[in-house]
Amino acid sequence: EEPKVTCVIPCYGRGDLLQPTLQKLHQFTPSYELVLVDDRSPDVARSIVASHAYAWRILKPANEGFTKTANDGLLFWLSRRETPFCVLLNTDVFARPGWLDAMLQCMNDIPKAGIVGPKLYANDEMTLVCSAGAEESGRHLSGQEPCHSKRRKGLLYFPFAAVMLRRTMVEQIGALDERLNRGPHYGTDEEYCVRATKAGWELWFEPKSKLVHAGGGGASISQWTHLTQRDPHTGKLLVPTEARLRQVQMEKAGV
Repeated sequence: EEPKVTCVIPCYGRGDLLQPTLQKLHQFTPSYELVLVDDRSPDVARSIVASHAYAWRILKPANEGFTKTANDGLLFWLSRRETPFCVLLNTDVFARPGWLDAMLQCMNDIPKAGIVGPKLYANDEMTLVCSAGAEESGRHLSGQEPCHSKRRKGLLYFPFAAVMLRRTMVEQIGALDERLNRGPHYGTDEEYCVRATKAGWELWFEPKSKLVHAGGGGASISQWTHLTQRDPHTGKLLVPTEARLRQVQMEKAGV
């Protein structure tokens, strides 16, 4: 059976994490395509990318930042591959059994789902980093997981440490906004989620898809909870205005 998913991994440094990420991906992902994009890494990560035998490899001659590097991978997928879905994956996210099939099932069950996100754990797999759009950093699972982390749920935002994107959505709304290419947190995932929602696409949390974010959740939900507003009458989450989104992005960029 032909793969339905292309995994795109933007790489810069941290070869110590990239190697186990690729090993776990191969171990727990039965069918997929792989695109590795190296953003002129200063360490062994570049040689890991260059020597990988089962991936399309893009070795950039100059460092251009995460957003541009992610887009290089996404645009390669759109122009050179035919898979209907793409997973954008950080170099410090480790696959677990069944993670990809669960995401695909969610996409197949919900035709308007443009973005699907998994449940993310920290290194020990006993601490939630992100689930169901709720900030979980540091929540140790000494007992049962919170109820909201067990149910498939529609969201407004999800961190892009690991997300599945539907091709037809990306073809409609485009790739990430390269104007938001300043760190340490770029604001690209917030902007993209808002753009997708406004175009009529839905974001879904799939609790059966589980991964380990070894980096500790550097793009955790907490960094954009202040974007969230609720209708004072219904309590429902509201999509932020373009002005509010731009204000927060400028604050993060130090403008």
